[in-house]
Amino acid sequence: TTLQGKHRLDVAGHVRWAAPLGGMAQKALAQDLASELPDKTVLMPGDPVPNGPYLLVKINVQSFIPSNDGKVFLQADWFISRMPDGHLQTQGRSHFYRSNIPSSPTAQAAAMSQLLERLSRELAHHL
Repeated sequence: TTLQGKHRLDVAGHVRWAAPLGGMAQKALAQDLASELPDKTVLMPGDPVPNGPYLLVKINVQSFIPSNDGKVFLQADWFISRMPDGHLQTQGRSHFYRSNIPSSPTAQAAAMSQLLERLSRELAHHL
């Protein structure tokens, strides 16, 4: 799916993801975050939640899509809470984009992966 204009999406009939994008993005972001924080334990999606104190990162993705003009956008709100009491430690809003991306699905997926990596670096700065 690519953004074709302000209010129009184009769904390619021949391109398919290997898994649901949300789950893939969550796993990629967790792996990127673990790479950014080698001295900390980062749980992967589906891992059991530990007993005792930990930090919980919640991300609300507002937009994550390539456009037909060679750009890929990632806009997300994020929240870091101290658990188990749920006290909000910090929050933020991130806007990232890459431009001059070829229209191939492979190039767009690579750009999307790079944007998730940028988000993980920003989150790591706050953890």
